[in-house]
Amino acid sequence: MDFRDISKLNRWMNLISGNLLPMSSDDSSFPFFWRLNSVVGWSFVLAYLCGLIAGFFFVPGDKSLKDGMISIVIIMEVSVIIIRIYTQKRLVQELIRKLNDNLHIQDEMMQDVLTMTLKPMKTPLQFYWVVSTVAAIVWCCVPLPLTLHKNIFYYLDLQSPVVYSKEPFSVTSFVLINVVVLLNNIYLITKKVAVDMYMTHLVLLITVQHLYTSQKLVSIFREGNQLDDYEDLHKDYSKAGRTMVMALKTLCQHHISAIKLTLMLKKLLSLNFSLIYVNGVLRFCFLAVMILSVNLD
Repeated sequence: MDFRDISKLNRWMNLISGNLLPMSSDDSSFPFFWRLNSVVGWSFVLAYLCGLIAGFFFVPGDKSLKDGMISIVIIMEVSVIIIRIYTQKRLVQELIRKLNDNLHIQDEMMQDVLTMTLKPMKTPLQFYWVVSTVAAIVWCCVPLPLTLHKNIFYYLDLQSPVVYSKEPFSVTSFVLINVVVLLNNIYLITKKVAVDMYMTHLVLLITVQHLYTSQKLVSIFREGNQLDDYEDLHKDYSKAGRTMVMALKTLCQHHISAIKLTLMLKKLLSLNFSLIYVNGVLRFCFLAVMILSVNLD
């Protein structure tokens, strides 16, 4: 069991999203299909970003701010985080290599700790992805009923202030633009969920190392205390003592490795988590602006 195979959800989300973040400790590349998927996906995101930026020049400022800025902030957040991880690729590979070394420990307790730590997070992450996707679909489909009442549409009729063609445009163009916006938002959400899942997976695996250390230490001393009979203690003291010392030495080495992994993880993700925090604050500010504008209207 290693970093790549321990969570199929993390592995497939990394592929489907086109993030293609490192999943192994070597320089092995992803298959051509997934690399092509990544290039096409990033091309769509770039085109969407250009359309949103153009919207600031052709769409009234209040609509651009309310409906377009959040998407731009998310695009910038995802892009910066992924670029940051790629620039630290050697560090990520070293981190994965050390994690794999620890995960290869043939210990039932390690497997139990892994299951206990990773399994409860699977459902919330899936829920996060599904709810975000459904919300994006609902949000992007809001203007579609206008096609029942109008034949000519303008930038203001679009839910997302993007500029892909000159206004006015026909029903077909209006529907097509909304479909493109919908696909872009779903793909963007998938990329964000995938990178969040990747970082969460790293944090959880480091947490597993510390939980294993604490539980293993308790287990070692519990086994040592089982020799409570004086004669058994006198007879088996030397053998039991040597066994306990060896187990403690091995555990100390594992603990030192876990501390080094924690420091490596801090170096890798500290900036990313700070960016997520700042982005969250900005999104709340934009939501406040949207709520205030609705109340004023």
